[in-house]
Amino acid sequence: MWGSAILIICVFLMTTQAAPTISDPYAEDMKNRNQMALECINQVNIDITIVRNAVSNPDKIPTDDKYKKFLACSYKKQKFQSENGEMLYDNINDFLARFYTRDQLKILNQCKSITAQNDAEMAYASLQCILKCLHDIEETER
Repeated sequence: MWGSAILIICVFLMTTQAAPTISDPYAEDMKNRNQMALECINQVNIDITIVRNAVSNPDKIPTDDKYKKFLACSYKKQKFQSENGEMLYDNINDFLARFYTRDQLKILNQCKSITAQNDAEMAYASLQCILKCLHDIEETER
């Protein structure tokens, strides 16, 4: 009898209480990164659809100078690239460790030898290398 009463009370409490929300620990960070991207879109004066298309189709990264300048701006704001154009792979690895293991990310070490004539070209060449490495990680996981 008491067992039934306790069960009914528990069910009542469960149905009348709001479900606990499971928050994304990175939601605020991603919101900030989106804001940084919008700032760079405005700063570089690039069409937002070019950026959206690049994000949704990383196999076809735009090669125009505005997109490269957008990348450099975005990477600098996210602390993936220093103000003098050097790629900050420790910060990139910290970000990507949300999705991959540190061991998997060792493949990015090959990207550290990239050189380029300016910050925008460095950001672009690094992105190409990083995407290739991430693709290789995905392929080995299959």
